[in-house]
Amino acid sequence: MRGMAPNLVGLALVAGYGCAGPEARGVEMNARDSQLGQQVEIAGEAQNAKGGAVILTDGNEPIYVRGLERWHTELEGQRLEVAGTLYRREGLASPAAEGGQEVASGIEGEQRYLDAAPAWKKTLGRITVVTGTARNAGAGPVIVTPIGPLYVHEAGERWPNEVVGKTVTGVGRLMRNKRPVTQENDDSEFGGRPELTEEWALRHSAWFVE
Repeated sequence: MRGMAPNLVGLALVAGYGCAGPEARGVEMNARDSQLGQQVEIAGEAQNAKGGAVILTDGNEPIYVRGLERWHTELEGQRLEVAGTLYRREGLASPAAEGGQEVASGIEGEQRYLDAAPAWKKTLGRITVVTGTARNAGAGPVIVTPIGPLYVHEAGERWPNEVVGKTVTGVGRLMRNKRPVTQENDDSEFGGRPELTEEWALRHSAWFVE
């Protein structure tokens, strides 16, 4: 099951891009190593590989987006910019597109990926990917994460009963709103902090239920 707000693609689009050869790809990957463990923004084309959703960079390097199995059909092939912490992992085969067409050769047994989950609040104002559990708070549907709830108001007033309790991945622009705390919108049971009088939410979002 998935949902889509029609404005997401326009917000996520960035300027045009080119395609680089193997030499340029190697230079980009070496430069990328200096960013490991840091908050970065990766720009490129959204593609679906066998190992999951990737951002295919201008240097033809696939950067996986952790927790996202595939891009929504409205986003696949679009030019995106995604924020998160960059990591490298071993033991993966070179990614290939779902019809057998190769996405990028990469380096056999070594891939880089973005992880927005541990510190998604650091990506305020940017396109963010967050995975957690679907719950219904007093103020609306939320994705519950270890660092607090994230509202997905475009999912409606509440998550449907068949979605509640399942793992949900949301993609959208991260916003923080100030609000007075009332008994109706108290979300402390989901990890919210009412004393901060703030609400974190995805704007113009797409969401996917595993």
